Amino acid sequence: MATNRIKYRPATAAACLLLAALAALFLASCGDSDQQAKTAAPQPFNLELMLMPGAEPGRAVAAVRFFSRALTQRDLDQRLLPADQRRKIEPFKVAAGSKLWVESMSFEVLTPQGKALQLKPGQGDKVKVLRQPSAKELILGPATMAQAVYLLTAPGELEAGGKLRALLKVDGKEIASPYRNIAPPPANPVQASLQKARVARWSDDARAMLQAGQELSASDPASAAGPWYQGLAQERMGDKAAALGSYKKAMDLWRQKAKGAKHAEPPLGLARRISRLERPAK
Repeated sequence: MATNRIKYRPATAAACLLLAALAALFLASCGDSDQQAKTAAPQPFNLELMLMPGAEPGRAVAAVRFFSRALTQRDLDQRLLPADQRRKIEPFKVAAGSKLWVESMSFEVLTPQGKALQLKPGQGDKVKVLRQPSAKELILGPATMAQAVYLLTAPGELEAGGKLRALLKVDGKEIASPYRNIAPPPANPVQASLQKARVARWSDDARAMLQAGQELSASDPASAAGPWYQGLAQERMGDKAAALGSYKKAMDLWRQKAKGAKHAEPPLGLARRISRLERPAK
């Protein structure tokens, strides 16, 4: 059987080597892109931070929400498929309790000068756990979340102009929330009373919330926020009659402000509380 022999000229050999090098570079770049894609892939867990600054410098309430955006997206993708092609989305199970919400939780402060500081629950009195899920195991499914609330009291660290984020270690990996700006102290009495009321509500301090609501009504009598917070406090303290009166006053003040607005709908939460308190006891 005849064998075809090809004689490689130097130019042809050089061209082949160049093509081989380009091919290797292309494959390597594809591999790098794939690796970068893997690195940039969304983590199974996410952390979100809500920061409610107090009226005093260095004091704030931090609500940390723990969830899985990737799992929610997976569920949405499955809903786009025909019913017979959908797969069941299994929830994530995470060991919780104090080990998660206290030992594995921390807050990172980025000062205006760019210095990073750490605040941890259980280490001193700068971070106090106000509320945490009581379950020893969290089951995070699509569109579900777990939330813990902390009181931060650290005037030396929480400077106006700085930033704060929450950090949580889960299965040996650290999850970080986006940074939140640390706001300066309120510049006027109305804003100060409003921030006091918000912090008191998140802190479950009914008496402080009642006082802040009264201060807010005194500073801004036309605002519905004053009687709204008073009603919340009175309801938590068990005085339903007083709470109903405060809610109705808040609704009247809202209506007065909404007179010039067409198709304005009343605040749903306020309307529901009035309706619930007006129902006759069974």
